[in-house]
Amino acid sequence: MVNWDYLSNNMTQIDLSNITDNLNDPAAISQVLIDNTDTATQGYFGLGVMLITFIVLVMIIFRDDGDIKMDIARSIMFSSGFTTIIGVVCLVLDIFSSFVHVMWFFVIFLVSIISILYLKKKGL
Repeated sequence: MVNWDYLSNNMTQIDLSNITDNLNDPAAISQVLIDNTDTATQGYFGLGVMLITFIVLVMIIFRDDGDIKMDIARSIMFSSGFTTIIGVVCLVLDIFSSFVHVMWFFVIFLVSIISILYLKKKGL
């Protein structure tokens, strides 16, 4: 048999009041969960959401068989621009916490615009 008395006298109590107090208000549950997720992932929650949005949009816009038929440079431009707008809106709404991740997609947007202008100049 295991002697549990030694463990029960030397255990640290877990205080969950900071989590359960915030979850008692139904109107604030979603914001508390988003804040806790963003804090636990150290700001990478926003990067994950924006990366998934970017990849899905590139896949949808770059299709050859759909209604929207664009080359890869233009599909990257539209996808990164839309993802940048989503990132800025989520920063303003305090859903994401890292401005650096939004700027990554803005830089991709600028580079794709320069590449499109270069391709247009070459006649492609």
